[in-house]
Amino acid sequence: MDEPQPQKHLAYYSFWADDPRPSPDRHLTERSLFNAYVDAVEDVFYDWHLRTGYADYSRHMWTLLGISPEGATLPFESWIERLHPDDRDTTLQRLQLAMDSGVYRDRYRMRREDGSYVAVSDHAVVIVDEDGTPGHMVGAIRDITHELESQRAVHEAAELYWALFENTVNPAFRIARTGRFVDVNAAGAQFLESSRPRLLHLNVEEAEIARRRAAWQQPKPRYTRGVLAKFSALARPASGGAVTG
Repeated sequence: MDEPQPQKHLAYYSFWADDPRPSPDRHLTERSLFNAYVDAVEDVFYDWHLRTGYADYSRHMWTLLGISPEGATLPFESWIERLHPDDRDTTLQRLQLAMDSGVYRDRYRMRREDGSYVAVSDHAVVIVDEDGTPGHMVGAIRDITHELESQRAVHEAAELYWALFENTVNPAFRIARTGRFVDVNAAGAQFLESSRPRLLHLNVEEAEIARRRAAWQQPKPRYTRGVLAKFSALARPASGGAVTG
């Protein structure tokens, strides 16, 4: 039985079907332009022929999977086999739903030739044939491995920050420009002889806070002589540094 031959990529037709420019080389020119666009971006473009299982991929697919492009193919069965075992069932379910909705959106992991896995996002649309049945799925696959690693690093950094904030033995506060407490650790609440819930839920009107701030006067220094008096006179906020002479 003869193997099914790949059809022309539908995206080519949508790219130059309505072009009114008269040119004897129009087919070649527009196809070359489209291929240049596909090669210029790092996403993988594909046309999956649903009736035959044949899939036509742009060359970046082989780079993504670490496969030599010479004679490389990836039919539907091979694509399924490369899916991460923990992602396979969910991905196939979403794929089946896309046959009805016409739109496919998913994230999954694919096994590279060296055995490692690459995380990708896959966005596609289903194109129906003249008889109304799904004929092609045309879409793009993007490598999101570094994106997920960056998100993970930000999350881990935030967890580390909060762990340090909560567990430091020194009082620590986060205060908004309006003067309200955004957060306070246990040492800070103890230092203020209060509690975290009470500090975070002070219901004081903005006008009252402004009135108190305007009426506030710096108290006279407790120490007028010695080292503590010198420190009181020279110390500055952390934003300006502390200076001693």
